[in-house]
Amino acid sequence: MESLFINLDNAYKKSIARILKHKIITIITILLIFVGSMFMIPGAGFEFMPAQMNDMIQVSVELPQGTKLSETESVLLQLESIIRGEINGYEEIIIQAGSKSFMGFLGAAETNKGTLMVNLPAFSKRIDNSDTVKEKLRSHFNDFPSAVFSFGNNMGGGFQSSPVDILVKTEDLEKSKEVAERIQELLIEKFSEVTEPLINIKDGLPQVEIMIDRDMLYSFGLNIYSVGQEIKASIDGMTASQYRDRGSEYDIIIILDHEDRNDLPDLDKIFVMNPSG
Repeated sequence: MESLFINLDNAYKKSIARILKHKIITIITILLIFVGSMFMIPGAGFEFMPAQMNDMIQVSVELPQGTKLSETESVLLQLESIIRGEINGYEEIIIQAGSKSFMGFLGAAETNKGTLMVNLPAFSKRIDNSDTVKEKLRSHFNDFPSAVFSFGNNMGGGFQSSPVDILVKTEDLEKSKEVAERIQELLIEKFSEVTEPLINIKDGLPQVEIMIDRDMLYSFGLNIYSVGQEIKASIDGMTASQYRDRGSEYDIIIILDHEDRNDLPDLDKIFVMNPSG
């Protein structure tokens, strides 16, 4: 290896010496090459980010906030069924229902999100390319009116990017969402080239505000804390103890059955006991 690097070093020195000895000829040659390449641009064309055929297609699915994991999984399984029935030539399909939070360790997983990945075979064995797969999937997106779909970009470390971003700035959050939705509608109506325009403002989880009649509450010998704890235990559950088995511990969570905490009228059935019973 040493002789190889010595020869490269010597060749580099000789080249530099020759160039410095014929500076005018070198500069004229570089200018001619530059001008010649400029004349080739109209014929060759150029792109900021050249399109390429990907070996993997990733579809991200987002359902309304609060959607159960089983419903998200159901949408992904229906997409999988479409792929198996319509896509010609693929190697494997990978489904992940429930998107993990930032870096996978901060907060709980988002049950309303999921991804589906389709791996394609080698180019020589490929029947449907990535663009064809996307077009076939797009034709079914309207079959899921409550879902928002987007195709991931597996370049740049997996971060998704869009060719065009439109920024809406205002101090009124509701107004910004309203304007963004209107822009989204215009893009879909006016430009057939636009696919999957996304809005990055997300709705919060649906919630119910419970107003307590404090005077009546105090007359029964109760307080806000006791009522709040009872509601939390019934709806969200509480850890009553732990079950130990062969060195492992499992939380024992007491919670109302799903049928008894699924609708608003179920809140009327929660009773809070005062010290007198």
